[in-house]
Amino acid sequence: MRNLQFLAQSLLVNLFLFSNCVFAVLIDKAFTSTESINYLYQTPVYDLHILSNEILVAKNAAQQWIGIDVLRSNQIQWKLNSDVTKDYQLLFTNDKILGWKINEPEILEIDATGGVRFIDTEAGVGHLYECDYGGVFVLSSERSLIYIDENGIHHDIHSNVANFVVDCHDGYIYLIIDSTLLVKLSTKGEKVFEKEVSLGSIREFKSGIAITQNDQIFKLGHRSKSFKRIDNDEYSNLAVIDASYLYSQSSQDIKLINIDKRAKQVYGIKTTSLVQHYSTTLQHLLIISDENTRQVYDLTDFLYTHETKSIKKFKFKLDENYPYQLISTTPNFQLGYVALDENLNGEVFSLFDGNKIKTIKPANPQYSADKGVYIIIDAPESDKVKSEVYNLAKESNNGLAFTNWFHRVIRHLNELGRYVVDYKRWFDSEDTSMDVFNKLIVFYDSQQHKVIATNSYNGKIVWESSPLGLESEFIILKQLNTQEGEGDIVVVFSTEIYKIYSHNGSIAQVKVNDEGYTDLVPVDTFCAFENGHKFVIPHANPSGEDLYFAKTVNNNEINGHVILPGFLESIPTWTYNFNEPIVAQARINQDSRVSTIGVPKTDKSVLYKYLNRNLIAVLTLEDQLKLHLLDGISGELLFQQVHNKSEVIDPQSINLIIDDNWIIYTYFTKQPRLEQRINVIDLFMSDKINNGRIGQIFTESFIYPERILDLSSTQSKYGITLKSIIAFTESGNLVEIPKFILNSRRPQHQMKPTEYQDDFRLTPYDPIIPKNNFQTINHKYQLFASNNKDESASILVKPTDFESTVVVCFVNNQVRYCSLVQPSLSFDLLNAKFEKLKLVATIIVLFVVFIVTKPYVANKKLKSQWLDYKKK
Repeated sequence: MRNLQFLAQSLLVNLFLFSNCVFAVLIDKAFTSTESINYLYQTPVYDLHILSNEILVAKNAAQQWIGIDVLRSNQIQWKLNSDVTKDYQLLFTNDKILGWKINEPEILEIDATGGVRFIDTEAGVGHLYECDYGGVFVLSSERSLIYIDENGIHHDIHSNVANFVVDCHDGYIYLIIDSTLLVKLSTKGEKVFEKEVSLGSIREFKSGIAITQNDQIFKLGHRSKSFKRIDNDEYSNLAVIDASYLYSQSSQDIKLINIDKRAKQVYGIKTTSLVQHYSTTLQHLLIISDENTRQVYDLTDFLYTHETKSIKKFKFKLDENYPYQLISTTPNFQLGYVALDENLNGEVFSLFDGNKIKTIKPANPQYSADKGVYIIIDAPESDKVKSEVYNLAKESNNGLAFTNWFHRVIRHLNELGRYVVDYKRWFDSEDTSMDVFNKLIVFYDSQQHKVIATNSYNGKIVWESSPLGLESEFIILKQLNTQEGEGDIVVVFSTEIYKIYSHNGSIAQVKVNDEGYTDLVPVDTFCAFENGHKFVIPHANPSGEDLYFAKTVNNNEINGHVILPGFLESIPTWTYNFNEPIVAQARINQDSRVSTIGVPKTDKSVLYKYLNRNLIAVLTLEDQLKLHLLDGISGELLFQQVHNKSEVIDPQSINLIIDDNWIIYTYFTKQPRLEQRINVIDLFMSDKINNGRIGQIFTESFIYPERILDLSSTQSKYGITLKSIIAFTESGNLVEIPKFILNSRRPQHQMKPTEYQDDFRLTPYDPIIPKNNFQTINHKYQLFASNNKDESASILVKPTDFESTVVVCFVNNQVRYCSLVQPSLSFDLLNAKFEKLKLVATIIVLFVVFIVTKPYVANKKLKSQWLDYKKK
């Protein structure tokens, strides 16, 4: 019993101490689901239509059709590339989009969910016509009229048809063909009757009322199966409301006309504005537009009672004169008036009483980067983190351990008191876990003329700068002092240069770009500006060391430059001319960390890495692909690899990255076969002493089953975590390929047991890297590659404070996607299965056991003393 109590006490203490650590981040809480996505509309949009399930269909600036749930979340639901509808004439029905090509025997159908299918018409299409019952009429190029019902069944209606009008009401379909033949069909396309008629050129046919081009009125008698002419010598510009009423619009007024026996005015509205008629089975409206004001006349009750007093009138006013007005059913099943602009900002009003239902604006920011230039930076520390750091610093600065402990106890008691008093928030789960992994994606929007910073975990705007470069061309933006994560952001325009604070976007400094700077290179807390001739720093070189730079000239030459201590401008040091066009070049990211300088082998030897942070990797392509490795200080050619001339390579497919002691480049070959190649080069020294020479070079080539469009590599805070290669593929997937798979030292023979320990997860060489769904980062979301080379995509990588975890984002003008990647798994994060409730319950149970067993243990101790006394 004593041992049980001791065990309970020790477990209670340890678990209590451990429970103070459970506020660490659970990986499944970051980003709520470890990833976020923001699909961009690519405004301005035009050609707007609302389908029956409240999906707004519009064409964006990239000539893509997009579907947006505009009345609910206002988020994009689907997107179709322009190639899908290219050369098609489109018909927008109540619930779908239909497309056809002249003389082609098929119909393109796009439903409200973005689904695409093709319908065989068995005849070349001349034109399509909508039917309200779900079918479609096809007038073939041979002038045959065909009805395809909602089940896709074809029905031949008539041959040699020049024109026709269609009216769907009372559960039947009525056709007037060439103004001489009346045909009645069922909704399944079965012919009920056919009868000759004599009418003029029909302009409108609705609810059994036919109106000719010269405003003659004919009313269909369903029993007589013929039309009766309604006398009308007074009214023009007629439009049908229902089987008993029309309206006529003139330059002075709108007249409501009854046609029971003859055309007779029963109600008048004085207006010179435009009128729109909208009707459903339950509601009939006349909407008059006068600048920003809308007057609505609800005729629903009037059409039933025939009393003009039952006409309901109301009006509402829009905030601005929106170019697009649509009518749709709202989420609360009201009929709504939807007014929108080209950026999909707008308002919705009820057509029942005129009250404003909601203001419409995109759910996520729709800003886009100029020239596709994005950077990713650390987010400013939250107030909670700043408070914790301040308290820790305050407690650690005191000299006495007791004083530190006392301050800490006082702080914990204050926090406990605030928690107890604020009992209303006991059950509110404030999730701050994403703050640990949150980064900022920063870019310049040329339409708004602002630098924008958005959260990586939800896409929301963190800050916007004031307007910059209103009369100037944007060139580049970069962050200074990226290692500390607090550096200012420098934005270069053709006429001025701005320095802005990274935590709030306010302007810190402005100066004139009178030297024609076209680029900048961050150097610790400052930067060097590059123009066509040299590099310049704002102050004399304070580092005490030479600063080395390299610049590309004429797309086939690289020049080396150096800024000596105490100088402002660079001087040229070397020149290397490739005599071939440069298609890609890369340098080691200065923020990259390396934790190991070699690879330990089973024979106790070490294969030391060739670590040269001044390496420049260059790919050239003329008649063959060549890789050049240059020393950035001396300009010396350290290594060159030449590919076979028989390889015909797509120059647009070439990607190149360099990090640590390795170089990886990818390209797509057209001949001798279609293949996606991945080439890997690992560099090592001959011994521990680095004399600037490469001792050993291992090269290998792999084949990937999908075309790679972009390439990057992961980084971590201390370089302990394994490296992974991040590739964006043609199918829109962001794929993680571990570097140990792309290992050029993988042996091409049957490996011995000891060889498996020569490197981490070393396996025999296999030229094909299979597609693995577990390596796809965006497995739930579709990403899109931009067709415009000037708006290229970027893979952004940023380490977090947790060594195991890195934030990876894919951004372009169509989509912004961010996720968490863990190349070595979550070794410094709590597992998602860690159950805090069970831990607390265990502590409570142990505490109860401790209390219950305490008197028994005390009695046992007392009895043991008596027994021991008697024995003595």
